Amino acid sequence: MPAKMDRCVSKIMKQGKNKKEACAICSKSTGIKKAKGGKWKKDGKTVKESIDNKTTISNLITAVFNKNYSEANKHLQTAIDEMMEQRVQKLLEK
Repeated sequence: MPAKMDRCVSKIMKQGKNKKEACAICSKSTGIKKAKGGKWKKDGKTVKESIDNKTTISNLITAVFNKNYSEANKHLQTAIDEMMEQRVQKLLEK
């Protein structure tokens, strides 16, 4: 699920709605919808799904521990990209 949609669903669920209801409300308000094939779309364009930062950091630590530095670099870059994207989205929402 894209980060913006995930944040919206979390907020709506805290108000007492179930996940299905929250997804419907957030889909309408953000314009993000799950298309055939499971991809998320907005205005006909694919929207990048968020990556679980805990999983990315865990993969990074495992790669460093195993001395697989090229794999570690890939996970580090993924984590940095995701954090930067989240910050930009928050700034754009203001």
